[in-house]
Amino acid sequence: MGGNEGQTEAPHCGSMGSPAQHTEVTVIASSIDETLSQLGDESKRALLFHIRALFHLQQDDFTREPGAFGKALARILGRGANTLEGAMVQQMESSAADQHEVEGFALRMMASTRLELSTQAS
Repeated sequence: MGGNEGQTEAPHCGSMGSPAQHTEVTVIASSIDETLSQLGDESKRALLFHIRALFHLQQDDFTREPGAFGKALARILGRGANTLEGAMVQQMESSAADQHEVEGFALRMMASTRLELSTQAS
């Protein structure tokens, strides 16, 4: 049973390997999941299906690739992505101990969304 001592448990953490960073990645992932759940089960499943099918992103990828996640949301939801992201960030901020990690994720996700929306408007 002690086969993974000294290793992080979540392979989706990418470069975020310290225990504190692992905790923040968990907070970010659960905040995304909780926010998507507020859409209702069918809407959540449909959104995740389209993110997988169109952008080849799994739910575990969202914390590692916030820019790709933000771009996917913008392409699928248009300006509605802004509202969903705002709710995700609020959930993250209320749950996170390390605001710096959450802010970094949120900025990368939201910058990609804004860029995608601006290119759609052109």
